[in-house]
Amino acid sequence: MLERRVHKPQRIILPRPRMGGKIWLLDEQGVFILEEGEGIIRTIACTHAGTGTLQVFDGVPDENGFFPDEDLPETDPKYEQRNGRPIYRATPTVMGSWMQDGGFYHGLTVFHTGGHENAGCCASIVWMPVGK
Repeated sequence: MLERRVHKPQRIILPRPRMGGKIWLLDEQGVFILEEGEGIIRTIACTHAGTGTLQVFDGVPDENGFFPDEDLPETDPKYEQRNGRPIYRATPTVMGSWMQDGGFYHGLTVFHTGGHENAGCCASIVWMPVGK
């Protein structure tokens, strides 16, 4: 995707709370690495639909926004657990609280691209790292 070259990935470093999951407000376009390693994505609460596409991946991209296993063929035994597996896509974004409660293996990365820069979506994303 050409859009991945427009936005360099940014790491969002949040401490682990004593109770509950981590929460982060997405309110701008870009590529955001929320977690590295295993975890559980709990919800995506989109409070403003806006424009563009919101995608969430199980994986951690390189400095250019590409995932190591992005071109893995579907016939490969590692395909279902690949680094760069899409786990959520909203195009266009839709208001609502989208419950996930699913695991990720490699990390959690969010892409918010396309549409008009000043009219993007707003979403609170909640996840819980495991094993740390």
